[in-house]
Amino acid sequence: MAGDPEVHDNPAARDEPQKEFRNERGEARNERGERTRERIAQAGERAGQAAERRSELARGETAPSSLSPPSSLPSRTERMERAGARLGKARLRADQARERAVAGYRSAAQAHRNAAASHDRAAAAGSGDAETHRLQALEHRRQAAADEHRSSMAEREGPVLSEGDPLKGGPERTGL
Repeated sequence: MAGDPEVHDNPAARDEPQKEFRNERGEARNERGERTRERIAQAGERAGQAAERRSELARGETAPSSLSPPSSLPSRTERMERAGARLGKARLRADQARERAVAGYRSAAQAHRNAAASHDRAAAAGSGDAETHRLQALEHRRQAAADEHRSSMAEREGPVLSEGDPLKGGPERTGL
């Protein structure tokens, strides 16, 4: 049955889905290219209009009010308010991240203290090698102290919403 034509796939039929997929991708690429060309043409038109307005203004043919931005654009004050709101949100997110980090370090420190106490009890009860339990308890205490230190550093060095704000150059950041 090795030579039976019904058993073997038709290579042309096997390639058909790939051809369709490639054609769809090509069509999508062409559409994106067309949209890009349209945007470039519109930008060129706007630039041309702006250059024409500037030359009219230079010749004194148009009143300066024609160069003022449309009222739909936000004013400088509105832009500054929005920027302040974004900055406030960023500071809030940074504070929340700092608080989560501090809580995580404190939780890890408590877990290490609990593990150290467990090893102390195991050493006192004589289960297993007492010296190994003492060494493990010592290592857990060292890790707990390191986590407590990380917690205090995260608390001190994180962004704050006070006069020590790093963006204001307060004493926490400048060392003054």
